[in-house]
Amino acid sequence: MKYSRYIVISALLLLLALMGSILTRQRGVQEGAHETQELSVQFEPSSAIVNSQTQKNAFTIKEPVLVESIQSEESTTPPAGSSDFNVNIGNESYPILFEGEDVVLEMKQAIIDDLNLNLSHYEHMSFMKIPPEAEKEPELQMYKTKVTHWLDDGRQKNFFPDVVRSSFGGAVKVGDSYQLIINQKLINAYEQAFQFKENHLDAFSNANDFLGLLADKKAIYEVGSGNQQIARSIFLFEDNESYDDSQELARFLDEIEIRKPSILDFEAATYEGQEVIRFTTLVDFGEESGEPLLKGYPEFIYMDEKWRIHFPLLP
Repeated sequence: MKYSRYIVISALLLLLALMGSILTRQRGVQEGAHETQELSVQFEPSSAIVNSQTQKNAFTIKEPVLVESIQSEESTTPPAGSSDFNVNIGNESYPILFEGEDVVLEMKQAIIDDLNLNLSHYEHMSFMKIPPEAEKEPELQMYKTKVTHWLDDGRQKNFFPDVVRSSFGGAVKVGDSYQLIINQKLINAYEQAFQFKENHLDAFSNANDFLGLLADKKAIYEVGSGNQQIARSIFLFEDNESYDDSQELARFLDEIEIRKPSILDFEAATYEGQEVIRFTTLVDFGEESGEPLLKGYPEFIYMDEKWRIHFPLLP
């Protein structure tokens, strides 16, 4: 079993190195494809796919916890509502309209902060004009406002949480810019996520401390030196084998940067029959890798009042 874990991590590091040499050649081709597009094909706002899928493992996800340079076009009159908030994408800032009623100021600001976190890896973004025949698409029916455009990430990778990917992106062209619309479905998802946080304050507070530990080079050095006590405090092992692979795991952590997770990334789950909380987040392997960002591996779980990092084993 220990060799399986060693193979997983070694293969991942080798794969990233190989992808770097290939994707570096492609980067010049991909740049420059940032202009606003006029749709001449079927509009599919839900077609964005996360490029790194979580590997199958021992987790079972529960149901969500329920608690209540742009071409000239004809511009639209700004929709009614507050647009005192903005999200940043690359070097551009776009105003936000909240469609939901009675959304308190603090919640609006929290949503904006989290959306900025989810959008922070994008270098640019353009907008696709929605053709009349696509106006009946289910994704557009979520909006009270008649959206005229949809956010387009082009060939960039989409690492949004599921609800953001399916419920965010509608916009209205206003003058020479665009106003992004936050619909009620996305507002509800954020309200549930913040209620989930309120119900698990210790887990969320400890998550910040745990991510700080993973960024501590001294602690990682101790792991690589065979310190089993620190290894047990960081990694979740699924068996009772010795920690012979701690050096490989420490090398992996030393070469990556783990980004702060979105509040929408946290979820209730079960692990081997035990109630846990888990999340995945962006992992940055650096520009030299050619494929710097991945999401879905490794994963983080909170059980027995502790966070641990989990590398799923090969079958």
